[in-house]
Order: sequence, then structure tokens, then C-alpha cells
Amino acid sequence: MTTISIRLDDDMKRELDEMCDEMGMNITTFFMIYAKKALRDRRIPFDIVAPIDPFYS
Repeated sequence: MTTISIRLDDDMKRELDEMCDEMGMNITTFFMIYAKKALRDRRIPFDIVAPIDPFYS
């Protein structure tokens, strides 16, 4: 097993800690679930889009 460091804003970490706690898990488990889903589906588990530039519309 390896270790990955992630930088988060203090407020974001606190909110993520609270959300994970409400679900009965910790942040490590949250990221493990996220990584396993991404690998299983071979895609990021949500859409990432750039805002449409009105110049090209």
C-alpha cells in the first residue's frame, strides 16, 4: 500500500470530515471508494466541463 498526500482548504477538509463521519467512514475510505469506482468504470465518476465561451456560440 502507498500513501498519497492531498492539499485541501481547511474549511473543505472540515466539511468533508463531517460528511464522511455522517456516512460512518473517514476521508481515506472516501478516497478509496472514489478511486475504486473510477478504476472499475474507467472514467471519472462525474462530468467535468468547461464553461462555454460566448465568443464561440
